[in-house]
Amino acid sequence: MSIYGNWITTAGGTGTLSPAINLGRDWDFLNIYIPDVTNDALTVKFSLKVADASGGTYFNLGDSSSLTTFAVTGDYYTTFDLGGFQFIKIGMDANDSSTSRNYKTRGWRR
Repeated sequence: MSIYGNWITTAGGTGTLSPAINLGRDWDFLNIYIPDVTNDALTVKFSLKVADASGGTYFNLGDSSSLTTFAVTGDYYTTFDLGGFQFIKIGMDANDSSTSRNYKTRGWRR
């Protein structure tokens, strides 16, 4: 049986990382809702960064930029292998002309 955390809604800015998101505990996986993207090119770069402590240094998730940064059009849910982290930041590049967006995240484990 899987155990899920509560959904957390976090506002993110254009071309910046979101504020730190505390998932409440360390989790194996991350469900995330990526909102719709406003861009003439139709896609923007999405990134996910993790830290092992509140106020810690944030690093890209994974060992390759292809695992952490990819082109998205938004308005969908996806899952990441979080690897036991509790603190995350979410980013979209400056090509997104949305004035604000709300991400939804929750951790889960098997």
